[in-house]
Amino acid sequence: MQDTITPLVSKVAELKAQLAPLEAQMKPLVEELEITKIALMQAMQQSKSKRTEAVDGYYVVRAERKSFNITDPSAVDEWLGDNGFDLGEYYKLDSARVKAAAESASKTTVN
Repeated sequence: MQDTITPLVSKVAELKAQLAPLEAQMKPLVEELEITKIALMQAMQQSKSKRTEAVDGYYVVRAERKSFNITDPSAVDEWLGDNGFDLGEYYKLDSARVKAAAESASKTTVN
């Protein structure tokens, strides 16, 4: 087993040595690309553009997920407390939702 590992370790070291100068040379270009991609995404979000044509394809801004399920309520409580949130503020009653539920229930209640 060791006979197959040693040459691979040597090859990895050799390839890393060859890549090091190229990575240093490419770093400014990679950073500029990342900054430009962020600027593009921000411009698309500000203009409410969900899809923009590009030279070699499309850029897409994906909608943020609007729903989620809490699988561990105690972890939410712990996170809120650790991050300085008032649990009373977090657990305020959603009066619009409760009102709609109450109205619906009152229509189906038998006297």
